[in-house]
Amino acid sequence: DILAVYEAADLRPRALYVELLHGLVRLSRSMYAEEVALTLQALARYNLGNPTVIAQLMRTIQSEIKEFRFRYLCASAGALGALQACPAKFMKILDRRARFEVDTINVQELLDNLQAFPQLEFSWKSYEEMCMEEFLQRLAKFRTAEDVDQLVDP
Repeated sequence: DILAVYEAADLRPRALYVELLHGLVRLSRSMYAEEVALTLQALARYNLGNPTVIAQLMRTIQSEIKEFRFRYLCASAGALGALQACPAKFMKILDRRARFEVDTINVQELLDNLQAFPQLEFSWKSYEEMCMEEFLQRLAKFRTAEDVDQLVDP
């Protein structure tokens, strides 16, 4: 993408960035959860912590929080943390949703998340630990072949 080229050359033309950030604010209301998480990760990658853009993305997260699967929460929280742009009040919203997700997703999805964490550019360590703890607790309760069959590739 053009942003990566400019960043690699250590160029930040004001007009490009103003237009880019304005476009993000405009589009954020219609973004899917994955798109919000990827956008936050891109902003964190290039250390573009524009307060207006971040605030709008956080409003989008808050209004669409039920659409945020655990992995998107982890990536979003990690990116916001890297940008040092996550107020405690907002973090509590993410924490509540992360706890709900971990408590309600199936064992296979917990495993899928655990396997995906190393590929995330930004992640939230406490969410990773929460996922691992829940996975191990559920795994410890396995007693029968039917229990093991909950996993795609036991």
